[in-house]
Amino acid sequence: MSVFVRVPASSANLGSGVDCMGVALSLYLRVSFREADETRFTFFDETGARFTLPDEENLILAAMRAAGTCVGRPLPPCEVEVNSEIPLSRGLGSSSTAIVAGLLGGFALLGEKPDEGTLLHLGTVLEGHPDNVTPALLGGFTVAASADNGEILRQKLSVPPLTAVVAIPAFRLSTHELRRALPETVPLADAVRQVQRVSLLVAALTNGAFSLLDEATRDVLFTPPRKPFMPYLDDAFAAGRSGGALCCMISGAGPTVLALATEAAAPAVHASLEACFRDKGIEAKVLSLPVDHAGAVLTTEEAL
Repeated sequence: MSVFVRVPASSANLGSGVDCMGVALSLYLRVSFREADETRFTFFDETGARFTLPDEENLILAAMRAAGTCVGRPLPPCEVEVNSEIPLSRGLGSSSTAIVAGLLGGFALLGEKPDEGTLLHLGTVLEGHPDNVTPALLGGFTVAASADNGEILRQKLSVPPLTAVVAIPAFRLSTHELRRALPETVPLADAVRQVQRVSLLVAALTNGAFSLLDEATRDVLFTPPRKPFMPYLDDAFAAGRSGGALCCMISGAGPTVLALATEAAAPAVHASLEACFRDKGIEAKVLSLPVDHAGAVLTTEEAL
C-alpha cells in the first residue's frame, strides 16, 4: 500500500490573532508512505539536500504513532520519503505540516479515515496550539480555539484574494526561546486593545475592508518582546508598507516577515522587502505566495 500527502505551509497569528488565527500558503511539504519490511525515513530539505532527524525530533513519526494509539493498533512498517519546500524554524508552520502529514499518513496506513475534529484535536495536542494546524489541514484563512473539552472550534473564513509576500531570513529562531521572552501577565488595557484588533481583523478580512488591515494586525502582546531577536522588523515593516502592502507582521514566531498585499501590489512589495534586507546586509529569500485554499491532500496517486 502507498499513500501520498501534501500539506501547505502556514503563517500563524496574523499580527493580533495570537495563537488563534492563521493562513495556509502555497509552499508545500510532500510525504510518501509505502509499506515496507521495516520503518525508515528519508528527508530532503527545500534545497533538495538530504538530511537526517533522530526519532525524538521526528514529528511525522510522532504523529504516526499518535494515530496508532488513537486506533489502538500498531502501525505497519513503512518507508517514508519527506520532501519539504518549507524552511525549518522560520515561522512558516514546518512543525504543523509534519504533524498533519504524519496523522494523515498514519491513519491511512491503518485503513482508517478520522474526522476533521479528531485530526485537529490530535494535531493540537502535539503542536500545543491550533493556529498553524488548522490552516495546514483546512487551507485558507482560519480562526480556531480550544474548547474546555479539548474540541478545536474552528471557522474557515471567506476572504477576497490576497497574496502573501514573505521575507525569510537565512537564520533560524527557536519558537521555545521566543515564547520564553513573553511576559506572564499583561496590562488589562493591552489585553482589551488586542481583543479589539483581532475582532476588527476578522471583520476586515471577511468583508474585504482591506484598508483596516494595517491597524487590525498591530500586535501589542507578542511583537514588542520579540523585537530584540529581530532588530530589522521596524525597517522591514516600513519597507513593506512603502511598497504597497496592506499590512506587515511577524510570520508565526519569526524570523520571517509577512506582508499581505493585493495581487497587483505584490511585485512592488516583493521588490521593496528584497531591497530592505539587502541594504541591511541580511541574507533573506523573498517569495510571493498565493493563499492555499485546498489544505492537506491525501491521495494514492504520486503526482501532488
